[in-house]
Amino acid sequence: MVNPRFSDPEAVDEAVYRVIEAVPPGRVTSYGAVAEIIGLSTPRRPAGAMRKAPEGLTWWRIVRGDGTMTAPLFARGRAHWDAEGTPRDEDRIHRSAFWKPTAAELDTLQLRLDEVLGVPASEPESPSDSPAAD
Repeated sequence: MVNPRFSDPEAVDEAVYRVIEAVPPGRVTSYGAVAEIIGLSTPRRPAGAMRKAPEGLTWWRIVRGDGTMTAPLFARGRAHWDAEGTPRDEDRIHRSAFWKPTAAELDTLQLRLDEVLGVPASEPESPSDSPAAD
C-alpha cells in the first residue's frame, strides 16, 4: 500500500528540493538523510528527483552517504564547494561537512514539507478540548 502522503510524485520531488534548499552553504547532506527527513523508505527516490532538479537548485549539497558523487558531478561541484568553504578531499566531501539539522531547523522544514505534501496543519487545542477544562 502506498502512503497517501507520497502518492503525488511531483509533490515528493518538491519535498526533496525543499530539503536541499534548507542545507546551509558549506554543508552537504546525503540521499539517505533526505529520504529519512521526508519519511521515505529508500534514498533512491531523492536520487530520482535530483535527476530532474530545477535550474538553480543547489544540487552540489546532496552527495552519497560516503561523501562521493559521480566523477563528472564531483568535478562540476568543486567550484561550488570551494566558494562555500566545504571541507573536501580530491574525491569526497569530509564527514564534518554533513549537515546535522537542529530541532528548530527540522520543525521549520517539517512545516514546509507538510505544505508541499498536502498534510493539513494541526489546529491548536482549544481550552474546552484539554483535560484541565473539566
